[in-house]
Amino acid sequence: MAISKVCGEFETIWKFFPDELKDSGEYDFKNALLNAYCPNGDSENNKECKTDVDKINAGSLWLFNKFYGDSNKFSNYADGKIDVVVYFMMWLGYKLNQKTHDGINTFNDFYTRNINNNEKYTNTIDGCGEFETIWKFFPDELKDSGEYDFKNALLNAYCPNGDSENNKECKTDVDKINAGSLWLFNKFYGDSNKFSNYADGKIDVVVYFMMWLGYKLNQKTHDGINTFNDFYTRNINNNEKYTNTIDGVEGYNSYKDLIDKKKE
Repeated sequence: MAISKVCGEFETIWKFFPDELKDSGEYDFKNALLNAYCPNGDSENNKECKTDVDKINAGSLWLFNKFYGDSNKFSNYADGKIDVVVYFMMWLGYKLNQKTHDGINTFNDFYTRNINNNEKYTNTIDGCGEFETIWKFFPDELKDSGEYDFKNALLNAYCPNGDSENNKECKTDVDKINAGSLWLFNKFYGDSNKFSNYADGKIDVVVYFMMWLGYKLNQKTHDGINTFNDFYTRNINNNEKYTNTIDGVEGYNSYKDLIDKKKE
């Protein structure tokens, strides 16, 4: 991400919520930009921040919305640029430390009260919900036994063993991970309409797939597979489910094309 882009958004918020306190020791909170993010009121045009913490939270929400407020922004900025969130946390910490706030002594206090159960932070961003689905059927955590918690109902159709979609089986852990990968690709890129929508300016979502693959592979050891490239060579490079051409699209012909583009 260009530093100028990050700084530009912070320059905007500094105009409406300057770093310096007023001579009175109060926050210099200018309503015009940030009021829509205040918690009190019955419409965006009638919002109000009644407390200093409300004001700081409004600034935080404004920053998140500018960088991550829809699936386009989310894909563009979360792809290798998630570190910008550190700037938000630094800004939050700085503003919180300018004054004392009842019951809030640390960032974790602020998080517990204002972020953890706040729907403005927890609402799903359109285009990202498919990951929530796969987490339900192939959770990030291993079972207590140390095995993958692979729920067959969603992913079995993508397993390599069996003679029909209703009779598929994943015999190895790598089969299971590959099934999860193929499910994700199918959900985002499985036909020409989906492919065009997500490959046009949203190819960065493939990075999430690769991160997910890497995470799952690193949870356990797998014979002969020590890196993503090992997995690619064995399971993607000559696998027709990745190499089959998707009709009606331009620029990229297959799932493998998308992966190759992000591997470059």
